[in-house]
Amino acid sequence: MPSLFISFEAADPFDTANAMPMRLDFALGVRQTPCIIMDSRSSTTLPANTRRVFSSSMMSASVFCSKGGTEPFHYGFRTERERPKNAASLASFADSNAVSINREGFKSQEPKGAESGLFDVILRVLVTVMREVFDMQQRTRRLIQGFMGIGLLLAVVTMGFAQQAIRALPRLLPDDLFRRNIGTPGQLDAPFPPHHIIDNIYYVGTEALASFLITTEQGHILVNSDFERTVPIIRKSVEELGFSFADIAIIIGSHEHADHMEGDALARELSGAQVIALAEQVPGLAHMRPGGKAHPIDRVLIDGETISLGGETLTAHLTPGHTEGCTSWELMVTEAGRSYRVVIICSVGVNPNYQLWNNPERPDIVTQYRYSYEKLRSLAADVPLGSHPSMYGLAEKYPRLGQSPNPFIDPEGYLYEIAINEQALNLRLEEQRLAAGSKGSE
Repeated sequence: MPSLFISFEAADPFDTANAMPMRLDFALGVRQTPCIIMDSRSSTTLPANTRRVFSSSMMSASVFCSKGGTEPFHYGFRTERERPKNAASLASFADSNAVSINREGFKSQEPKGAESGLFDVILRVLVTVMREVFDMQQRTRRLIQGFMGIGLLLAVVTMGFAQQAIRALPRLLPDDLFRRNIGTPGQLDAPFPPHHIIDNIYYVGTEALASFLITTEQGHILVNSDFERTVPIIRKSVEELGFSFADIAIIIGSHEHADHMEGDALARELSGAQVIALAEQVPGLAHMRPGGKAHPIDRVLIDGETISLGGETLTAHLTPGHTEGCTSWELMVTEAGRSYRVVIICSVGVNPNYQLWNNPERPDIVTQYRYSYEKLRSLAADVPLGSHPSMYGLAEKYPRLGQSPNPFIDPEGYLYEIAINEQALNLRLEEQRLAAGSKGSE
């Protein structure tokens, strides 16, 4: 599915003359397709056939739109010390027929010629790939001149099909994504409303720790028992949905960290279920002994093996890096007569304390991460889920529960999650490389 991803940021995020931070303001209007607007603090979905003015103090933002028709996308942006007073004129820009930027506002202007050189090359690529979406041949020069005049850097890095990697992203470091995933200490244990996701998949986790119930007529599958202390929360959520915890027949997990699989022993005790783990998870699970209890493992899988129950089949995909045994689970579901691929992403995040550069204990850690990014892309999920709900934007999608289309069908969000973590890894790797070089020169 053709798509558009735009990332931009203010070149100078601080107004030194007035000793105050700048803001990033931009207008966006779309037709026939929703767009997602993101900065490092939040994301907002702009529904189809709407226009809006956005303002962010984070000084960088991204817009991602999946193609939904032949109408053009319109966008514009500028920096101001305060939110522009002429919001109406900004919004009217989003409804114009040209893409242009100037200091006075966002008014449609038609340039007389195309820029040559690098920008002309970019122009030809964009037009070739997205010519049926909007004609940028006569507009790109004015767009580029506009953003240079107001100190913005526009990078359209990827444009094409949804299975391609998204590479124009907000600059988020591993620490930012870690805080996004973990949330506050209270959110780890705070119940989140249990709900139906798609077909026979339900959410039964907390605000910051994702657990999923996959139901069948022959018993159920629980994905991620989380902490032992959160098992009662999961059990209550299962029962609120009208299912019995005792009917859980299989327990599996994403990876061998306590916040995802520590509760296996208690969940097994309460349900009588089998605990199934990937071979690479076993060493880490052996050290998980809450209350001195040994970690139960009833069956061990290898990469690519499947588990089946009641007509449902899940495939285990080893996606290492975050841990040696990080496992992403794949299954097919149906909704309204259509089939969709679900991938429950283990995690591709780099924890703040991870050593990527010259790690003597895990010398292949970066290779593992890169393998996992490509492996996950190859799965081309329609419905992304994850070990933390923020990995697939649950807080933003939950309010749209029951709407059509199903908000959890989000192939673009799946690619975004992979790409934003890949970028964070590259940023941290370069930081550590430079730090190692400076120490060596001292």
